[in-house]
Amino acid sequence: MQSYSKTIKHFSHSHSLDLGYTAPRNSADSPPLCPAAKTEALGWTYVCRGCCNFSIHAWCAALPRAITHTPPHFHSCHQLKLLPAPAHPSGFFKCDGCGHHGDGFSYRCTTAGSDFDLHVVCATKPLKDTHRSHLHELSLTFSPPYNDRAFSCDLRGAAGSNHWLYRCGSCNFTPIEAA
Repeated sequence: MQSYSKTIKHFSHSHSLDLGYTAPRNSADSPPLCPAAKTEALGWTYVCRGCCNFSIHAWCAALPRAITHTPPHFHSCHQLKLLPAPAHPSGFFKCDGCGHHGDGFSYRCTTAGSDFDLHVVCATKPLKDTHRSHLHELSLTFSPPYNDRAFSCDLRGAAGSNHWLYRCGSCNFTPIEAA
């Protein structure tokens, strides 16, 4: 296990948070959602012992407050800042990595005039990955490399979109489900 502090004060919450281990339950009561990952706060989590019912994954609590994507990463000209809630008045943002909407933590370019947001999971994707159905290493590609930007998943035949994907440059294998 990575070394985590026993108690922290996180920028996204007004109370101190204590480290604990939250195991899956067999009851109807499900654990709260982690506000960063937007999944159940299971495993090593920081929990507010007050009346808030606030929990955040330990790894989410450790996310850097700012990141810079440097070449060959996407959006290399500006620093992206971690926000605990969308900056948009609607309360949602559209992730420029995957194209899906989000309402939790995001990395956002705060340069004037920029409207660039990433889910924290998209912002922390590895540049290289593997897929059980392919022998070669896959590279994270920030836009489809095809002239018409149209492609289909080589595993299921589903249509791809104009967003990030993992791809094998050697044989053009594109398993969009790996992204």
